[in-house]
Amino acid sequence: MGIAAISLSAGCGTSTPTKPGTIPSGDARPSALTVIGDTTLRAIGDIGRFTAIATWPDESTKDVTSGAVWFSQQPAVVSVVSPGILKAVSLGRTTVSVGYPPVAKDLVVEVRPPGTFVLVGTISEPTNLPVDGARVEIVSGPSAVRSTQSRSDGRYEFFGLSGNLQIRVTKEGYNASEQVVSVTADQVLDFQIRPLVDPADVAGVYRLTMTASAICSSNSYYGKSPLSPEARSRTYDATLTQEGALVRVELSGADFVPFPPDPQTHSGRAFFGHVSGQTITFNIVGDPEFAYDLLERLTPISYLGVGGKLVAAIRSSTIDGYLDGLFTEFIAPASVYISATIKGNCEANAHHFVFERTSASPSRTRLRPPLP
Repeated sequence: MGIAAISLSAGCGTSTPTKPGTIPSGDARPSALTVIGDTTLRAIGDIGRFTAIATWPDESTKDVTSGAVWFSQQPAVVSVVSPGILKAVSLGRTTVSVGYPPVAKDLVVEVRPPGTFVLVGTISEPTNLPVDGARVEIVSGPSAVRSTQSRSDGRYEFFGLSGNLQIRVTKEGYNASEQVVSVTADQVLDFQIRPLVDPADVAGVYRLTMTASAICSSNSYYGKSPLSPEARSRTYDATLTQEGALVRVELSGADFVPFPPDPQTHSGRAFFGHVSGQTITFNIVGDPEFAYDLLERLTPISYLGVGGKLVAAIRSSTIDGYLDGLFTEFIAPASVYISATIKGNCEANAHHFVFERTSASPSRTRLRPPLP
């Protein structure tokens, strides 16, 4: 990181020539934004000063620092004191967005003392499945007692480290892991931790029945109607394949639709889960503005999308649990991608899911973990 002089261009109309420091006449808008300043802050409490310069199509420029919008994505790392003035709050890295419509720019700002380095890595379990929420702690060395947690993709990072360090990774339900590292440059240090109890074997063919919460028959959100009776309860065939703790569910027996139209990412009929002992957790993507892992065409013009977090208990012949999330009913006369409107939208933490085993377990297979 160092001095930033970053610009972004945008399409625009013409304008009459003007001198630098004045805004062009007419309706022309700026076509580029340049932000100047040192993007590395060297100690907690340091102040960084930045200047935002807008450029118009006729190459005239103006200092728009005070008129721009400045926003820090992590104010606990770097805060915006006033337009163009940033303050280091803690060691780390964040993005500061600067906007002067219609142009904008993101700055990556680090708080890192001189002579220190960044240590990053991934926490995983066997089969390289990322582990979320593991505690990563420096137990000895110059930065002892500092700690952080792994994210949903298993990644962690420390800023401002140097010297010989002993690092321990722990999470409830897993064996701890320790490593000693000499930090003399930015580097990567990965850990693998093993569950105390092997994950239950859930591979097999099931019949899945999902039933929306009872409140969905009368209540809805965002001013929409309650869910229709056919959208409140659905039954599918479900094939569960498993590798270690990673489980993939593929549904059949209905008219499923990929959304967006990318069957490799969100097929509308498949989602992933993670087994821990006798519990399985599924994170089912479901967002009408983003994507769906489970999207069924109910009629030629209506669709049901489901998403949220499903936590279920594993028993001898069933998997039974509740989804905290959304059942969303769409109306789309032409296509789910075109002019879709939400008819019913029910958010609750008691949508009931029951998988009933119907045949013996298929052979285990090699699975690719979902993207975080």
